[in-house]
Amino acid sequence: MTVEPGFAGQKFIPQMLRKIEKVKDNLEKFYQLAQEVADVPLEDLNYEELSVIDKYFLHKLHKSIKIADESYSTFQLRKVGVLFYQLINDLRWYRRRGGDNKKLLRLVAETWTKILAPITPHLCEEIWELFGKKTYVSLETFPVAEERYIDDTLELGEEFLVSTIEDIKRIVEIAKIEPKRIYLYTADSWKYEVLKIMNENKDKSVKELIPIIMKNQEFRRYGKEIPKLVRDLMEIGIKPVINEEEVLKDGKSLIEREFGCEVFKG
Repeated sequence: MTVEPGFAGQKFIPQMLRKIEKVKDNLEKFYQLAQEVADVPLEDLNYEELSVIDKYFLHKLHKSIKIADESYSTFQLRKVGVLFYQLINDLRWYRRRGGDNKKLLRLVAETWTKILAPITPHLCEEIWELFGKKTYVSLETFPVAEERYIDDTLELGEEFLVSTIEDIKRIVEIAKIEPKRIYLYTADSWKYEVLKIMNENKDKSVKELIPIIMKNQEFRRYGKEIPKLVRDLMEIGIKPVINEEEVLKDGKSLIEREFGCEVFKG
């Protein structure tokens, strides 16, 4: 079998150009963010005063710092590129959720300027100067991830909100209707308590878990349902407990904007 010279290149070059264009587009978005917050003073954030989506964005920032530090240490530069791509997506979601904390955005922009400096030095030095810095970003110490801000339940909550919106979209498309109101239902509170116990006993089997759960008298009325619930949860994998009702309450305004109608708890 023979391959004509240049055949592979005919396909490769357009793909490569599209990737380069995407990188350029993302870098431009990051530069626009830097311009937007250049005059915002960098101040400490009061975590307790942050909104849920602020806390989520802060979680993603510190999680990215941690992964980027590990990636640079092992010369996995591609991973840093993937993280940057995720940052742009996170920024888009943050704003879609109504996030607009300028102090947080300034922190994100400055931190990511330090993260990107080894792979995009010229752009980062320009942004560093834009921030009014008199030093070189290349001489700055690498950001340090703070574990107290990393909370995977925040990420799970946002994923749950996204999946809820996608589920509603599918229902609307299949039913071919324009919703006038939306009712959202969540699982009974006792089921979350069962999941919490399972999280505390991850090393236990189904057979071992059921007696532990049934020690609580409140669960005895659900004696017939619990074995199946435990088996089902074990099959799909035990995840940290999130308060779905609180997640939907916080995301209510977004769902109403997306579908142009009121949202009610079912």
